[in-house]
Amino acid sequence: QRLALTVYAADGDTLYGPNEHRSQKFVFTLVSIEELQSLLYAKELNLRRRFEQIHTELKDLQQDLNLHRQRGEALATVTGEERRQAEAAITACAERSLLNVRKNAAEMLSIEVAFGEIRDELVNNAAQTPQNMARLESKILAPLKVVNSEGFPAVDVSLGLFSLANQKGQNPVAAIVRSEEDVARLIKSLEQVLLDIRELETFQELLELYKTIIDLQNEVMEDTKTQRKEKALRALEE
Repeated sequence: QRLALTVYAADGDTLYGPNEHRSQKFVFTLVSIEELQSLLYAKELNLRRRFEQIHTELKDLQQDLNLHRQRGEALATVTGEERRQAEAAITACAERSLLNVRKNAAEMLSIEVAFGEIRDELVNNAAQTPQNMARLESKILAPLKVVNSEGFPAVDVSLGLFSLANQKGQNPVAAIVRSEEDVARLIKSLEQVLLDIRELETFQELLELYKTIIDLQNEVMEDTKTQRKEKALRALEE
């Protein structure tokens, strides 16, 4: 169903007649609570995919840092062209890592905002329950706020120090180790949130399955009624 609203206003001009104005038409789609939950479930699935992509990219970053830490530790044993190539690779790692983490941070912030919008839609449409509010606010939104306000900034700082060490010609190993530690903590936090997101979606999947079963039962009942009516009509015709 759709609801169309137009705002009309007229002043009290008695000399030349009232001045009238109509706003543009606002069209709202009316959906049931079940339909709203299905729409929000689809939105959550998309957010989960984006979340998993960030997690994968951070795991790749972790491996990249580990590789270049080992290269940094080996700098003391190499000279000449081999050393210059190793230093260039380490510098590229720092720049690449900082760029990717900042991209991930911006994406994760948008995911937090999107989950907040899901919560608001449930509240605004009176579809909230103690269970779904607890899941969204305590298990997803609150941890994401910490991840975005503390986790990503910490990694950004440590990677910045890694890059600075390269610019100053210092051995970057200590800065890489700090970056690895901060990335590991961030990944651990994300994995806990991801686990809770998956639990939420498991609940929604069960709900969708239940609704599908009910719909199938209703279809079977309707088919049975139709067959009975047709059978009764044939009996009357005979």
